[in-house]
Amino acid sequence: MNTEYRSAGNYIASSTWLSEHEFIKQAETSRALAQCSVTRFMRLYDFLNYRQQNPFIFQEVLLSPIPVRSLETIIIEMLSDYLDRNNKIFEMENIAVTTNNIKIKLFIEKIKPFYLDEADLLFSLIKENSFQIK
Repeated sequence: MNTEYRSAGNYIASSTWLSEHEFIKQAETSRALAQCSVTRFMRLYDFLNYRQQNPFIFQEVLLSPIPVRSLETIIIEMLSDYLDRNNKIFEMENIAVTTNNIKIKLFIEKIKPFYLDEADLLFSLIKENSFQIK
């Protein structure tokens, strides 16, 4: 849940940088990616809350510090973050299968489409900017 929270913040920060550097379409895509993360964050929160797991947000989740930002570093950071979060969901899914936890397996099936939507947005961002990245 906290990684989705951090991810949304990274996407919003990236959107700000992209807007300031006149990458308007990329900034819009970054905001759409932030919305994907917020949606997953809320679904995870609701899932945990419904099961009385007392979810909380780790307030000290920091944005990734990058001293010199560029379109290339932003896209690489987004991809790396996506792969990390996607791998964590895959690990959770494997644990749910191993332990035969039906509730978690069903929940993961419900949120998988949001990861696919995010992958599509990331792919479009890369495709649009492949000619700009050295």
